[in-house]
Amino acid sequence: ALILQNLLDNAEKHTRHAENRTIQVALTATGNTVAIAISDRGPGVSRKARRKLFRPFVRNNHPDAPAGIGLGLVLVKTLPEAQGGTVAYRDHNGGCASFVVTLPATVTA
Repeated sequence: ALILQNLLDNAEKHTRHAENRTIQVALTATGNTVAIAISDRGPGVSRKARRKLFRPFVRNNHPDAPAGIGLGLVLVKTLPEAQGGTVAYRDHNGGCASFVVTLPATVTA
């Protein structure tokens, strides 16, 4: 829940001034993995900022950047990794941001 909350909160914050504020959530299951993708239509993440994307207390220094302390994406990365999963950022031409979280699927009987 915390992973989704942070990703959805970031997507909402970074699309506030976008013409298209659509946020897409997709869930796929493949083999023993579940992937959750959150995509928005905001400006995306600059190449320079991507190098520090998951570092604590690092934020976008743009004057119009939304408020925050720079820990949301750290949690988004740490929580899946603690469960044997991963998180990745995927950019799209012309902006937009997608974060894909993969987690091992657990089957209960």
